[in-house]
Amino acid sequence: MLLIEFDTHDLYREVAYAYYCYSSMGRLQDESYLDRCFEGFKDFCAQYNVQLVDVKNDCTQARNEKERLCLPYKFAGLITCIESEKQIHQVKEALAEGKNVIALFPSSTIHGSYPFLLIDKEGEAKALHNMFLVANKDIDEGHLNKIGWEEIDTGTNGRLFISTDIYLSDAKFLNGWGWPIELSEDYKQNVTNLIREFSTFKQSVISISSQPYLTTWPCHEPINFMIDITNHGPELRNVEIAMDLLNAFEPVGSLERYIHRLKTQATTRFALPLIPQYDGRFKNILTLNITSDRVKSPPQSFFTISNIEITPASGTQLYHQLKQDDLGLTNLLTMFDKIQGFSEVKKLPPLMRVDPSNCLNQMRIIGEKLSFSVLSQKFKAPYVGSFNSAIEALRKHNLVSLRSIGYLHTVRQIGNLGSHPYPEPLSETDVRIVSYALASIAEEIVIKNLI
Repeated sequence: MLLIEFDTHDLYREVAYAYYCYSSMGRLQDESYLDRCFEGFKDFCAQYNVQLVDVKNDCTQARNEKERLCLPYKFAGLITCIESEKQIHQVKEALAEGKNVIALFPSSTIHGSYPFLLIDKEGEAKALHNMFLVANKDIDEGHLNKIGWEEIDTGTNGRLFISTDIYLSDAKFLNGWGWPIELSEDYKQNVTNLIREFSTFKQSVISISSQPYLTTWPCHEPINFMIDITNHGPELRNVEIAMDLLNAFEPVGSLERYIHRLKTQATTRFALPLIPQYDGRFKNILTLNITSDRVKSPPQSFFTISNIEITPASGTQLYHQLKQDDLGLTNLLTMFDKIQGFSEVKKLPPLMRVDPSNCLNQMRIIGEKLSFSVLSQKFKAPYVGSFNSAIEALRKHNLVSLRSIGYLHTVRQIGNLGSHPYPEPLSETDVRIVSYALASIAEEIVIKNLI
């Protein structure tokens, strides 16, 4: 997402309403709380890969959104209401840095809107003068209200857009009682054009986002992240992406990508499968270093996939509560004697004593083969897919009980530990747990005559 600093009024309705209730105590309120909040505009921006961030606010919604951001994050633009010299300097500094800026005329605080119309002529004159200092031209408030927004040429690396706070506030997105309304097509198109232009820069600007957003994930289970890269600047060619991972994660495939051409406002997407190697809480898991023919300076670095907790692998926490086979894997051997085509099961007991990790991996392979055999028998055709998809197919078609589905996941998850580096050594206890689970699955398959 393209991060934009929001530094005016209130971004969230809960904060604006609290301020409205507090300020109305003891005096007549000359404006609606809807004039002060911009949550509707924030949600509208999110549809176009633009995220407004109010770093100064600490309400519940603001905290939740900021927790999802990767640190340190950089703002590409600024939205502020011109009410004093502080905002004037803020805008000019942002433009000099190459940021895009939306400067809002404070019409709600000058004119009011609900329930009384109080016109502050002195405040209006001061606001118009402040807008002149920002835009370097006289501002016609009536014309600005009519057209909605306008771009002003500043001769800097940044782009300046002017509008009114009312035009982008929830006074436009909601009715007087705070309910969403159907926006007119003209208004939606005008705001869409503003967001598109505001998120297009004179220099190279790239935004990165990743899906899905996860707070927890089990160890040793593959995660398939989708990485979106959007170009908000001039067209880029020969884009090279080098990715750095924390040591706690193992990539499945290359950590380099190449994009021949990326047009302005174009987005490219690629998959990045990862396997967590050990549990813990991690931040800024992935760093993307991006270079192109246009950007000859040092690579631009972006942090993504932030603040995820990797939980201990399923099946490794409750050993003393799980049923186990005996040391000779008797249950497993007895059940598979009744199924043809699984002679490799007889090799498991001696393998368990020599190499438990390899034995667990072989059990996972046997469980996968068993699942595929049941599905092939059911559909009269060889089954093609992964172990996980086979388990889901068995569940979907009610071929085995939920008890066996749980056991299949146990075989898959603990068996995966045998094929990946694991900080804790695997033992005969792990093998006996998986052996009992696999024997229980085979028993149900034999009883139901599924093979």
